Amino acid sequence: QEKLLKATFQRVNAPPVFPWRHSPEILPRLDPTTPEFEEKGQLLGGNIYTSHPLIDELATAWLFMNVPLHELLFFRHWQDDLAENMSWAFVQGVAGILSNVYRVPMNELSEGEGHLNFDYSTLESVAKENEDSIPEGVLKETDFMIEEKLRKLYQGAHEFGKHQMQVRLDCRPTSAQVKSLFVFPFLSRATLKDSPNIEKEYRELLEVMAESPREAIPIWHSIIEQVLQRGRAESTVICQVLVDCDEVFWVKDLSTGAVLQGDDDETFRKVS
Repeated sequence: QEKLLKATFQRVNAPPVFPWRHSPEILPRLDPTTPEFEEKGQLLGGNIYTSHPLIDELATAWLFMNVPLHELLFFRHWQDDLAENMSWAFVQGVAGILSNVYRVPMNELSEGEGHLNFDYSTLESVAKENEDSIPEGVLKETDFMIEEKLRKLYQGAHEFGKHQMQVRLDCRPTSAQVKSLFVFPFLSRATLKDSPNIEKEYRELLEVMAESPREAIPIWHSIIEQVLQRGRAESTVICQVLVDCDEVFWVKDLSTGAVLQGDDDETFRKVS
C-alpha cells in the first residue's frame, strides 16, 4: 500500500478522435427495417419527435417555406430542389467549421459544386495556427451556420490531437433525400440565448399538446408574449436529409503511422 501511495502516475494520451462518421450503412434510425427506426425514426432533435411526419412536412413547406399548395399536392420536385440545396449546404457547413477550427481558407476546402477536400497535417500546420494573424479566407465566425456545441466538438478534437494526427477527407455528395421537415415557430438559437426560459416552456408546450391541445393554449400565449416583448419573431425549420457520398477518409497517428480511423488509401467509397 505504501508503494502504491508513493507511485508516480504518468498521463497516457489516448489516440486522437476526429468527429466524422464514415460508413456505407445509413443510420439505423433512418432505416425503416430496424427497431431503431420505430423508436427514433421521427426524432427531430433532443427528445422531441413528430407524430404526423407527412402533415408536418406539408404544413412547414406551405406556411414557412412559401411552397405553392398545388406543388405540394401534385408535384415533388420542390423536395428534390430542397435536398440538392441541403447537400450543398452540408458541404459548405463542414468546410466552414474546418476552416474556422483549423484556420484553412475556405477556397482551399470547398472545390467545385459541393465538393469538400481537406488534407491536414499538424506537422505542417501548427506553426501557422500559432501566428497572430488569421490567414485571408478563413471563416472567422460560424454561429450563423454551425451549432455551437458541434463547433466545440471539433475544436476539442483538434486541440487534443495537435502534433499527433493527420486527417484526410475528400467528400463528394452524389445524391440526397429529404427524410423529414418540421418547424419550431417563434424559436431560434438567438431566441434561446436572449430568453433561456422559453426553451422549458416550449418543451412543456409540445408535451401538453400531445395529450391535450386545449390545455396548451395558456403556454402558447406565454410564449407569444415573450416574442412580442423581444420585438421580432424568428422560427426554425428543421430538415433532415440523407446525403450519399463518394468519400476518402482516414486519420493517422503521426508518430507511428497507424490508421486510427477510416481506410488507409485514396479509394473513394460510397457512404451515407
